[in-house]
Amino acid sequence: MKRRDALKNLGLATGFFVVTPAVISLLQSCTSDIKTWTPDFFTIEQSEALTKLVDVILPKTENLPSATELNVPQFIDKYINIVLDDNGQTQINTAFKNMLSLIRSKKENPIY
Repeated sequence: MKRRDALKNLGLATGFFVVTPAVISLLQSCTSDIKTWTPDFFTIEQSEALTKLVDVILPKTENLPSATELNVPQFIDKYINIVLDDNGQTQINTAFKNMLSLIRSKKENPIY
């Protein structure tokens, strides 16, 4: 039993050291200036919608910065582009297009 625990811990430690540089480079690759950010996965329209959406979820408060101040949209864009496979990217792209079309239809024809 102790050998199994040792192998499990060794595997976890190895995975930690392999994954850590990739995550750090992913976080460092996010630009800090939103105006100069060009998305890798999303279109410009989708990136603007994503920016507004994350600010609704994590708004700026008196004590905490907003999601855009933390570069959350840039991180999401890089994560999807680097980590997800083609099938996952296709699903995200389809879902995002559907969400944008729903938002547009509600904006043009408000329900009162």
